[in-house]
Amino acid sequence: MDLMDIIADLQTNLIKTFLGEDATHDEIHYDLSILRSAHQLYEDGKEFHNL
Repeated sequence: MDLMDIIADLQTNLIKTFLGEDATHDEIHYDLSILRSAHQLYEDGKEFHNL
């Protein structure tokens, strides 16, 4: 397991915790895409570039 796998697992666990037990596979992947693209969606938000 490398660093990228660990980060992906942490992000997935974060989203699952946020959405709750009833989250579907599609909901989890949709929210992961938002999380991973926040630096592009909010280009003027410096805090998103440091995630």
